[in-house]
Amino acid sequence: MRLRVLRKTQIPLAIVALAQAAQATSFYERPFPETVQTTPNIIHGKIGASHTDWVQGVDGSKRIYTYYEVAGTDTIKGDASSSGAGRTVTIREIGGEKDGVGLTVPGAAHFDLGEEVVVFLDQKNKDGSYNVNGLMMGKYEIEKRDGKDC
Repeated sequence: MRLRVLRKTQIPLAIVALAQAAQATSFYERPFPETVQTTPNIIHGKIGASHTDWVQGVDGSKRIYTYYEVAGTDTIKGDASSSGAGRTVTIREIGGEKDGVGLTVPGAAHFDLGEEVVVFLDQKNKDGSYNVNGLMMGKYEIEKRDGKDC
């Protein structure tokens, strides 16, 4: 067996690599009624324009988020928006590409222009947006069959 000796300059990189490898996205099954009860805001609407931007976290680190406008929102629960056509709510999800840098987070919700969704949201952020509660677990697509929602 051969041991590899790390130089002093390699040790911080090895520690960072190990720490990043230890982080993972994990989900646990929660009963749907519990999820509805504990989620502060639930809205229904269509995905509109999107853009990405850098956001500085409370720990000082910067991350890329993608912001989406949800148009024509109806509030199912909470105070994220008032019901009615023409209303919009801005939601954000971690990940995206900005300034030639990409961030992909396994399990993050992805939205497409014109997609009709019901979204479970956390409390309002300082920038006025809402994070999706539970990443992809907080997004429900509305499908139409024979012209009816299902």
